[in-house]
Amino acid sequence: MIELYKKIEELKKYYNDFFNFDIVDSRKFIYNENIDNIDVRYNINIPYNECILIKNIEGDNKFNHLSFRKSSDIILISKNINGYKLDIIEMKSAITDNNINKLAYQLINGYLRIMTVLSPLHLDINKIDLYVSFYDDSSLTKNLSTLITPKQKRMKYDIDNWKQSQIY
Repeated sequence: MIELYKKIEELKKYYNDFFNFDIVDSRKFIYNENIDNIDVRYNINIPYNECILIKNIEGDNKFNHLSFRKSSDIILISKNINGYKLDIIEMKSAITDNNINKLAYQLINGYLRIMTVLSPLHLDINKIDLYVSFYDDSSLTKNLSTLITPKQKRMKYDIDNWKQSQIY
């Protein structure tokens, strides 16, 4: 991963600080974010020992060739047997009726942004996992009857089915 880190570091100078990145060398790490002047701390557990964390890739003045401005919060790149794996993560304080439709677009845009960054490296990315994490303080997931039927079905999917049905 050190070799890939150095390659990304070399590329970063061409992207005008459009993103930040670090090496994560343990199975647990803490990600801090400031949302509406509130400091949010995420404790993240990952199933592998070493990866590269790409953050701050979201923003209005970044990647203007992509039409959708919102993006995933963090992206993890890890080595697997035949190449590399991406974990694209969107973090929300809660899932609401208003933002459920936008989640798929944020994940897709996270993918497009990271592929824009990594494409000059010609990496063999053979697995991509998409995640939405949220603090379930919303009664929305407990009271599905308040939603219209298509959204009820969407909220009932488990994550694996949700990923497949939303992205493909």
